[in-house]
Amino acid sequence: MARTYQALAAAVCAVAVLGAAGCSSDSGSDKPAKDKDKGSSGSSADAGSGSGGDSGGGAEDSAQKKPNGVEKLSAKAIVDKAVAATEAAPTLRLVMPDVIDLTMDRKGNCAGTVAISADAPQELLRKNNEVWVKPKDEAAYYAGEEGKALLKVVPGAKGKYMHGSANKSLSLRLLSGYCEFSNFGKSVKSDSAKLVGKTTVDGHDTVSVKVKSDKDVITLHIATEGEPYILKASDPKDGKTPEMLLSDFGKPFTPPATPPAAQTYDAAKAEEAMWGSAGSGLGGSS
Repeated sequence: MARTYQALAAAVCAVAVLGAAGCSSDSGSDKPAKDKDKGSSGSSADAGSGSGGDSGGGAEDSAQKKPNGVEKLSAKAIVDKAVAATEAAPTLRLVMPDVIDLTMDRKGNCAGTVAISADAPQELLRKNNEVWVKPKDEAAYYAGEEGKALLKVVPGAKGKYMHGSANKSLSLRLLSGYCEFSNFGKSVKSDSAKLVGKTTVDGHDTVSVKVKSDKDVITLHIATEGEPYILKASDPKDGKTPEMLLSDFGKPFTPPATPPAAQTYDAAKAEEAMWGSAGSGLGGSS
């Protein structure tokens, strides 16, 4: 399982956008994955997002299309308003194509998928500090090196969720860190903001602003209709453009049911057993 922790560490360190950790993704699409795989985030049996369908209509649709005038403000003011609006949203969906697809709310609930490595997407459910994680494709995972290593120390892991507190388990803490959307603006330095033009994201008109985030310069695409939400953040690097797409603001979200205890195993104990057997600890090689 040492390789799993390497993948987790790499995922967290790869790119930090708006204070939320994430991995690189080379996708050119402005459209969230909901149209490509709508059903993948709605299951109650697994750790799907449970995100409802469109909740809008009538007056709400009109409000969403009403110009908000944010593009007339200074670049700093645009970023400040966008961060405030995004952090205040009651629910939202975060997608980094092929890496993350999570729906979350401000009550500490979060569900969906996180790919800690390209061949090991994990279904994730978080309720406050309690987290449940399970390989999306168990057959493939347990046929691989990481899965086989896990079964040596947790023979009954197949068919079960790794479960525990995000405060006591490194892997659960790192994976569920993607759910902290109240901290999106933490690392954004709005004083550095510069307007770079206008575009559209998933059919919505936006104003684009470059801003420093930690050591990177990212581009935020902010809605100019309805609430000035951040709809996309991109971070061009090495000829690639990792993207974080935000959508479904305020839409109903019912997290999946908590898996019963009989379908779980202890994350902290599994980690302790793995580190001891691998003898390499965090970031070690298998």
